[in-house]
Amino acid sequence: MNGDAVEILPTFAKKYDVIFIDAAKGKYPFFLEQAIRMLDENGVIIADNILYKGYTLSDYNKHKQRTAVRGLRTYLDMLKNNKNLKTELIEVGDGLTLTYKTEDRLMSSILKTKSEGGILNEKTRIISTSRFI
Repeated sequence: MNGDAVEILPTFAKKYDVIFIDAAKGKYPFFLEQAIRMLDENGVIIADNILYKGYTLSDYNKHKQRTAVRGLRTYLDMLKNNKNLKTELIEVGDGLTLTYKTEDRLMSSILKTKSEGGILNEKTRIISTSRFI
């Protein structure tokens, strides 16, 4: 299927086990809404480049990347505020999130480090592979 994902995704009715998001950073909130709708009950949503050069979790606000950073911050807020989701933030490369429906209880037991406050909360865990965060 070819076309703009913003136009095509709403037409999908099938459920998926794995949904990978690596697209325009400003559109991540839209893609999350669609991914939640299409996610199988035991599925996982994987989102790439969540930390976006460290800008997402910092006070970065320069014009050039403002839309991308704002979209990623909104994405993280949506994850944080959705009581039906649980998310792991893995600090590898430019950041990766693994999101599951909370009723699935499939969270990996090897991901143990908790983040508190800020844009993340007790429902979000961080794996730190460097001093990035």
